[in-house]
Amino acid sequence: MSKTPIYILLLSLLIICSHSLHTHNPDEPEQIIILDRSVQLNRFKELVNKINSDPSSTWRAHFDPEIINDFLDSPTNNRYTSGVIHNYGKNSHKFKFGTKNLTNLNQKIPQSFKNSPFPRVEHNDIDVNDLPLNFDSLQLAPQCADIVNYITDQSNCGSCWAVSTSSSLSHRYCIKNPSLQPHRFFSSRELISNCRTCGFGCGGGTLPETFLYTHNIGLVSGHPGYQNYTGCLGYPFPPCSHHVPDSPLLPCDEIETHTPPVVDQCDEASMSRVAFDKDHIQCNKPYHVWGTNDVKKEIFKNGSIQATFNVYEDFLLYKDGIYQKTKGSRLLGGHAVVMRGWGYDLERNLNYTLVQNSWNASWGENGYVRFKMGLDNAGIEDDGMACEFLD
Repeated sequence: MSKTPIYILLLSLLIICSHSLHTHNPDEPEQIIILDRSVQLNRFKELVNKINSDPSSTWRAHFDPEIINDFLDSPTNNRYTSGVIHNYGKNSHKFKFGTKNLTNLNQKIPQSFKNSPFPRVEHNDIDVNDLPLNFDSLQLAPQCADIVNYITDQSNCGSCWAVSTSSSLSHRYCIKNPSLQPHRFFSSRELISNCRTCGFGCGGGTLPETFLYTHNIGLVSGHPGYQNYTGCLGYPFPPCSHHVPDSPLLPCDEIETHTPPVVDQCDEASMSRVAFDKDHIQCNKPYHVWGTNDVKKEIFKNGSIQATFNVYEDFLLYKDGIYQKTKGSRLLGGHAVVMRGWGYDLERNLNYTLVQNSWNASWGENGYVRFKMGLDNAGIEDDGMACEFLD
């Protein structure tokens, strides 16, 4: 693998993936502006009131001043980046959190994919008009509920790039092999610790490289729950509140996290009977998916995919409903998640994509957020990645 430099634009984000210093590329039109404490607090309050008082709003917001205060009082005040970086060689652009080149959002082919080593898959054999109104990847293998329904918590580590990769692969592997027992979670810890070409561990990583690593080397097993040692390598950090009002969990900024060291054996407390070097399973073919129709076809045929999107400040206030960006909401950065299906909300008369977040089950709709479908809302439908497992 060539050692081309990784060009990174570090931007501000609230406890989504990692912390670092803020810089700005003046050539990009949508800027990150650091606001002082009182101004930012007032903006959050105004956004909540605007969203919840608007009869046409499709979602509800909530706000806990104490949690926002914890963030604003943090030593890393407004120095968070998502850890999602696209690295496709020397011609790579600088991306806002790696999710988009914001000067090219309306292009048919996402700019971030132009130099990717992976192909695009379109599934022209499937007619989108034949797809159901509602679909969940769990329908492909109901036996996999223990895997597909599990809500992860990345804690105060900038690991959404690794957690979303391992989660989507766990879904797909089980869907491909539902009768294999026990069902297998793939370890995000291995990516965080060992995939040095992926980036910086808790400081961020590159999505193409995570799939390349899984293709070339594979991943060991590892339950995503804190101190769960049923697999080879478990997740090393405890859950935190992720700005949920009245959460019993500690605020994320109170949890100290560092990138775990490189590992070559299973956790000492692991109950796995398979040695580290024998426990790796590789995926066969990484590829890209983008656009509403192709995303639906892919999930319908093979199951959940990894997706990325632009995070705006109103997203941090999400409580429930079908999210769409509030006009005037400022860009904060980006995030990587798992998209597992789509549906139609009769009450709101809206189609949506079903997204599984990594901020534990107390956040959003029991760990999920629904995005309004068809508008590439916050870019959720134009940065999909997946990997195929052989029979």
